[in-house]
Amino acid sequence: MARRIRSSRLNRYAENQSKKQFLIFGISTLVIIFLLVQFAGPILGLFGNIIFGIRGDEENVSANSETAEVLFPPNLNNLPTATSSAQITVSGTSGYEEGEIILVVNNTEEDTTKLGSDQKFTFRNVDLRKGENEIKVYYSLKDKKSEFSQAYTVVRSSEKPELEISSPSDGSTFKKADKRINVTGKTDENSSVTVNGFRAVVDSEGEYSYFLQLNEGDNKISVEATNEAGVKESKEITVKYENG
Repeated sequence: MARRIRSSRLNRYAENQSKKQFLIFGISTLVIIFLLVQFAGPILGLFGNIIFGIRGDEENVSANSETAEVLFPPNLNNLPTATSSAQITVSGTSGYEEGEIILVVNNTEEDTTKLGSDQKFTFRNVDLRKGENEIKVYYSLKDKKSEFSQAYTVVRSSEKPELEISSPSDGSTFKKADKRINVTGKTDENSSVTVNGFRAVVDSEGEYSYFLQLNEGDNKISVEATNEAGVKESKEITVKYENG
């Protein structure tokens, strides 16, 4: 009898516990449903903003990458520092196989040429004004431009260089031990000098010298100076050598 009473109590206790758990589960479910209904919109909106924000950042990065693309400037081949010619040829290379190279002389766009598969360009018969001429180029593709290339300054000049013969004097006479004489003088800086066709030594101030072997009798000494523009100036003297 006691066992039946105890068993009955246990069954009632288990039933009560089941009812409590069911009640708690039901209330929890209702609370979750209520919260979802109240806050589903903001949560979804926040999630959408995060997704679209990420996509927007990716688009901005892509756009910035396109905007930040750098076009490299062309390379000019060496140009003379001076010339007597009214026209020169300008050439160079580029790292591109399409697009255009624009020639700029004295800050004015003078000519345009298209690039090919060899990535080379040439401008022929480029006019120079007297005096200094600044020459540079840049690369262009559609609406984009590169920086300027290195600039060269070319001086157009027809002026003859200065030329003086300091020693020996015209009409001088040399004897015996003086068969080898030193021809000296002065010219412009950066000019070259020849004495009877042989290259003389010219220092940074334009002073030149050349040791010349004399022959018996009269000796003509021809000195010629050539400046950076290629303009020449020459002078000639005569000296005499006597071995007797």
